[in-house]
Amino acid sequence: ELLEAVGLADRAEAFPDRLSGGEQQRAALARALVSRPELVLMDEPTGNLDEDSGAAVLELVERLVVESDATLVVVT
Repeated sequence: ELLEAVGLADRAEAFPDRLSGGEQQRAALARALVSRPELVLMDEPTGNLDEDSGAAVLELVERLVVESDATLVVVT
């Protein structure tokens, strides 16, 4: 369900080295949210991404964290 939410359902069987930086960040987000935590900590979640990919990841983070009713702390 979360892989679909982050747009990676079709890449579920791909090894990490076969994913782009943005795909790796989205996979990390899905892993972080799978256990439905109350608190999500992110350390520079867009540090290695280009501007467009970074913006897309942040929009996705915001949407998924709001939907999961979690608290988000981001360090940049």
